[in-house]
Amino acid sequence: MQNNDKGKKEGKEFVAFLLIKGISEVEPHHRYTLDSLKLNKKHSLVVAMNTPSLKGMIRSVNELGMWAELSGAALEQLKSKKKPVYASDTISVYRLSPPKGGFKRTIKRTSPKGILGKKDEESFIGIINRMI
Repeated sequence: MQNNDKGKKEGKEFVAFLLIKGISEVEPHHRYTLDSLKLNKKHSLVVAMNTPSLKGMIRSVNELGMWAELSGAALEQLKSKKKPVYASDTISVYRLSPPKGGFKRTIKRTSPKGILGKKDEESFIGIINRMI
């Protein structure tokens, strides 16, 4: 029996999405996705189980924030520093402050020149640590 779940093979059990842009002028289908993810404020972070449906939701709102696949150790580090605002069995939501020192890149475009889009775990955790 072969396991086709790439996230589980690499040890990335969770997906985290950080909303960077505001939601005042967001299209209705993007707003519905953000409501489903419990993201209603700028600088909100959601951490959930790594599933294909969740990744599809995150890819649809990719231009509004940044996301990364996280291991369990990175999630435990986050939980030790910050208490979630909302938590259930599958999803946790955190409210963060803007990063100390800024984002260091533009937030107007996706990778490689901007901060939006998919990031590796190290750079994502570095930004989150500056926001806690």
